[in-house]
Amino acid sequence: ELKRGNDYLNYYKKIQRRGRLASVSQGNYIGSVPPYGFDKIKVKDGKKECPTLKENPEQADVVRMIFDMYGNKKMGRTSICLYLDDMGIKPPSGEHWSANSVREMLLNVHYIGKTRWNWRRTVSVVEEGEIKKKRPSNNLSEYMVFEGRHDGIVPLELFNAVQERMGNNPRSTRNVKVRNPFAGILYCRCGKCMSLQFH
Repeated sequence: ELKRGNDYLNYYKKIQRRGRLASVSQGNYIGSVPPYGFDKIKVKDGKKECPTLKENPEQADVVRMIFDMYGNKKMGRTSICLYLDDMGIKPPSGEHWSANSVREMLLNVHYIGKTRWNWRRTVSVVEEGEIKKKRPSNNLSEYMVFEGRHDGIVPLELFNAVQERMGNNPRSTRNVKVRNPFAGILYCRCGKCMSLQFH
């Protein structure tokens, strides 16, 4: 009975994923929280009510300003955050703007009237013997983009210029979690630094 129940649950999840993908491919926005710059609304398509996005004028102006500062004025993400904080503009979450939130906005295809699927899928990883769920951003080749029902708020030329600039700025990932407390302290007799390895 447990096996049958587990098989049914997996089948039900598969059907749900298929339905969500079909909805996104029709241009619907199925996320629970709309991207900064939009409000979530429902529009009629025959007898159906379809979830989509509508421009939030105040927030949309901030989005356009961010794209202009990064794409045209060549400002860095940290400088943009400081400028927005100085202007007293409230961020999507928290008290201060972060470089990561600005990066997420600059990569978001919803701002050019598109919808996306599989941008952030939940994956299970094992860390220090514990199973944790994470939602990393996928590479550009790993998610699908469709025409949305909503209108974009950023010109396509500016969006493409921003993507090109971001591609020319490789990001170095910092490991902020100390996994080896003796890193840079223990040295071999030969003079080489000793490293911690897992087998």
